[in-house]
Amino acid sequence: MNGIDMFLYARINDTVPNFYTDQIALNDSQERVLLYTHILAVICKLALPGFQEELLENFVSNNILMEHFRLLIKKLFTKFHKELWSSLSKKMEEFLENVQTLLMQTFKIGLLNTEGVNLVKDLYMTVVTSDNPSITSRQISVDFIKNLTYILIEAVIMNQPKHEFYPTLEELLEPYIYRKKKPYNEEFTKFKDVRDYIEKHMRWLRELFNDPLHRYIYEMKKGVNKKKMRRRLYNDVSIILNEKYLEAHHHEVFFVDVLGSERPCNGKTIKVPRSLYDQLSHIKIGSLLCFSTNAEFDNLILATVIYTNEDCLWNGYVNTINELPLLIKWLLILLFYYFKACH
Repeated sequence: MNGIDMFLYARINDTVPNFYTDQIALNDSQERVLLYTHILAVICKLALPGFQEELLENFVSNNILMEHFRLLIKKLFTKFHKELWSSLSKKMEEFLENVQTLLMQTFKIGLLNTEGVNLVKDLYMTVVTSDNPSITSRQISVDFIKNLTYILIEAVIMNQPKHEFYPTLEELLEPYIYRKKKPYNEEFTKFKDVRDYIEKHMRWLRELFNDPLHRYIYEMKKGVNKKKMRRRLYNDVSIILNEKYLEAHHHEVFFVDVLGSERPCNGKTIKVPRSLYDQLSHIKIGSLLCFSTNAEFDNLILATVIYTNEDCLWNGYVNTINELPLLIKWLLILLFYYFKACH
């Protein structure tokens, strides 16, 4: 029976309504477990959209089948049961390949749950603590432990807490500490691997965003350099929705109206003063705009510029990616740091 026949049997056979769930019991024979695992792996390899997910969701929640995996693989890597390799070598290699297929595919599409990760850990420990080096040295065993290791390492990385790229309100309201910083110190010139390189540079970029904004807010609240501070502060700005938003491109839906309450109500298009345009022209794609409802910064919303247009800037408008409340007058802080979005 080929893969498609197996799939059709599992889908349309009325005598087996729940083929992916209730087919294996704790007291089932080894032969039945091998056959069922083989069928699941063959269907899984077909990678049929939608159906593969259904199979793997049921597989990863099948605790009885996982227990059979633990017991059988424990036998395979124990000297006491070495006859399994002498009498059923081909079947055992096929079984290990099938287990790999199911676990790797489940992990790759993001369905490997805690029970699945625990299974991988148990299988990994079984292999690395095996008392049968003649088996662990086989290529199938080497590949098996390699894939288990890959899953465990990636699972640890994926479960690490994700650090927010932008600063939080709590961070920005803490007292600012003036200190000299060397942007390219030794920490940012030595890297363990590619992942370490990315993480360190992400942290450095985050500091580039956080530091000037943190300092600005602190000095605003303390009343330091008020005249200098005003250059980046815009009062009573508005968020406006494009009247033709149904026909508009993604970057043309929401705009920041820098003039806000100062804009004439007659609907006529106006040009902002040259001095204001020069300030707005520093805005780039990826610039960070910071909004608050008051100068005490009881709240803070960060928005990212996704598009700039000279005509819009001359008219006092900035395109943003964020959908902000429309009927509120905002205090806008403009930062000159920006990072171009990469896809």
